[in-house]
Amino acid sequence: MEVHAFLQVVFQDGAWKRVYAEAGRITYKASQEHASLEVVTSDADQRLRFRVSKGTKIIISGNSIHLPDGLR
Repeated sequence: MEVHAFLQVVFQDGAWKRVYAEAGRITYKASQEHASLEVVTSDADQRLRFRVSKGTKIIISGNSIHLPDGLR
């Protein structure tokens, strides 16, 4: 997994489902193909944009986002 500190995460409306929250971590799962996700890095210097396939899981813990390897 890749881990990034973030300032803001923007999920495409209707394309993601919050699966569960546990011990300060929240897991989101893409509910449709080509679901988009934008991550604004903690220094607000970069905006990382991703399109993922249905079923991809993203984990948020505090201000860190955990992304599957190879996601770009």
